[in-house]
Amino acid sequence: MIFVLSKQIRDGKLFLNIIDVELKNKILENEKTKIDLTNFYYQGNDADEQKIIPFFEHAAHIQFIGNNSVKLGKKHNLISTVSEIEKIKYAFVIKM
Repeated sequence: MIFVLSKQIRDGKLFLNIIDVELKNKILENEKTKIDLTNFYYQGNDADEQKIIPFFEHAAHIQFIGNNSVKLGKKHNLISTVSEIEKIKYAFVIKM
């Protein structure tokens, strides 16, 4: 399975976005929430699970956006709460 992986470093902390590849450059929106995946913050490179896993240990914040991305986060016991927008699952993980 291929995902879009974007990485940013802020204040010395690693921030990851893992997005289902078919959601690349889309806007997800409902009456309460908007996730604009066209934003530079979400732009990244295609990556498979094996390329993504090593970053989990070092990430301070991870966004999983898309049903397959959320499955990946759950598989690695990173997600406890899942939300949904336009029938697309997403989860935000903050590691202290």
